[in-house]
Formats: sequence, structure tokens, C-alpha cells
Amino acid sequence: MKLTESPKIDIKYGMQTKKNREEWINWVVENLTVINLNTSNVDLKQIATQFFDEISQCGYEEGYDSACNE
Repeated sequence: MKLTESPKIDIKYGMQTKKNREEWINWVVENLTVINLNTSNVDLKQIATQFFDEISQCGYEEGYDSACNE
């Protein structure tokens, strides 16, 4: 199973915007719903890794870019 495309990351003043946070929550719900409908063929470790990889990148580029520009 492959996750749907994740939302774009929208960070303002070092924090995720409220609208973007809702988009990410809806993205997780959408994917969990699909997983729930297909539970017999799901590798939960793989799905958890995919979620972690997507979510862990929130804010990384902005923080990295600001640290490199000093």
C-alpha cells in the first residue's frame, strides 16, 4: 500500500499554520480510512514508517535553510 500525496508544508514564524495542520490531520484520517478498509493486506510497520517519514519532514527545510543563512 502507498500513502496518498501528503499536503505541502506551510510554516510561518517557526510554526505550522492552523490551516496546514488541519490539512495534515485530514491526510492522516484519509489514509487510515483506506488502511482500515484493507486491513487484511496491510503491513503496519511499513505504513507507520511511511507516516513517520512524511510527518517528520514538517519544518525541516525551513529550519535547515534558516540555520545555513546565518
